[in-house]
Amino acid sequence: MINIGILGAGFMGTTHAKAIAQLPNAKVVGVVSRRRERAEALANEVGATVYDSPEALIESTEVDVVDNTYPTFLHASYCIAALEQGKHVICEKPIAPTLSDADAMIAASTKSGRHLMIAHVLRFWPEYVALREAVTGGELGQPLVAYAARLSFLPDWAEWIVKADLSGGPVVDLMIHDFDTLNWLLGRPKQVAAYGRPGKTGSWDHIFATLAYDEVEALAEGSLMMPTSFPFTSTLRVQGEKGCAEYIFRAGGPSVEMGTAQNALIIYPAEGEARQVTVEAKDPYLAQMEYFVDCLDAGRPPTRVSPEEARQALEVSLAARQSLESGQPVRL
Repeated sequence: MINIGILGAGFMGTTHAKAIAQLPNAKVVGVVSRRRERAEALANEVGATVYDSPEALIESTEVDVVDNTYPTFLHASYCIAALEQGKHVICEKPIAPTLSDADAMIAASTKSGRHLMIAHVLRFWPEYVALREAVTGGELGQPLVAYAARLSFLPDWAEWIVKADLSGGPVVDLMIHDFDTLNWLLGRPKQVAAYGRPGKTGSWDHIFATLAYDEVEALAEGSLMMPTSFPFTSTLRVQGEKGCAEYIFRAGGPSVEMGTAQNALIIYPAEGEARQVTVEAKDPYLAQMEYFVDCLDAGRPPTRVSPEEARQALEVSLAARQSLESGQPVRL
């Protein structure tokens, strides 16, 4: 049994805890939050202990794995402390606010011999997985162009998320999902150019970023400027020489978890009829945690999301932000 302690009892901490509670080979043994009432409620739900501080949880001999769902600016310090204590770590995305922080986290993982996985959940989202299989399996032929979007209202569930100096702004906190997915499909981009509109976060709140890969051009769109009447929407489309694959997710309300979602992955071949792809309906957060715990049980590194790939997604996000600031494309 793998014992997991969770830093944070907000939306993501609760989501991770509920996923862990469904696993036969892991359990939540500790929770800590700056709002103790939240930690107590979550701990009561999953049968865990409330810790008085993140340091106490990290140092506890009862904890094998630290799950860091704290805000981005607290990722590096607590992840490094946990790795140095001999704990394995799973951490919410983005890996860190800066590349130097990301490098320090990777170095701490290497030095300690403990595994570090960044929770890029789209790599476990069934439709994204199926679309990637269509690309890598050759069903679409050579990819030519790609488009990804993530459109949302300005969230109000955490104060730090709407402060660009703490979250990195939408180009980092929101769009890193799609930058990572495009990298997962297409490799490492050579150049990034971004344009956008400023908004309430103190940063650019609606962004268009073009990514130049070796043989593919991609466009990513991200927004926190949508009205609350607009449902949360994410899209991924890849057009190749033999056809096109398009995935559209549209929530039943302004937040991703609200209502009954429209959820369709369709393959449009160059010849023949379009077909909707049927995938196993599995909670991606559960699939993500199940994969990580199974890797630890088997003593193998979680290569499906390597720390280096998480760093690369951050590099693209920061390059896009640099392009927004300078008005010039950025070579990687």
